[in-house]
Amino acid sequence: MGLRFSSLEIDERGGRRSAFVPKLITIGLLILSILIIGAFFRNFSKLKKAKEKIAEKEREINDLKKKNEEIKNRLKEISSDSYIEKQLRDSLGMSKEGEKVVVLPDEETLKSFVPNIYTKEEVTEQTNWKKWLDFFGF
Repeated sequence: MGLRFSSLEIDERGGRRSAFVPKLITIGLLILSILIIGAFFRNFSKLKKAKEKIAEKEREINDLKKKNEEIKNRLKEISSDSYIEKQLRDSLGMSKEGEKVVVLPDEETLKSFVPNIYTKEEVTEQTNWKKWLDFFGF
């Protein structure tokens, strides 16, 4: 059985024990709690950054898949016989047997050969009463 005197405690053996020890334990637990909470938030922020990186990489993967599909479709188009034939005709000027190739000049040269049918007639502006007189033949 111990007797209490203000901040000192006397135990059964007659020794003194300071009230400082429980305060020290409380402060230690408080510091430990702060460290644990800090570690939790650091890990939480790392987890959040990792999820953002994963989402970004997934977007990149989807973009690359789209691009890959476009390239496959383009390759399929280029590999077709009709595309090859079109390129041979357009780029190299080749033709099939029995066909005749007609090469036309560019559009500006063609326009210079065509006579100008549509010429603007100079229209003089007349007043309204003169138009009526011409209409009735006066």
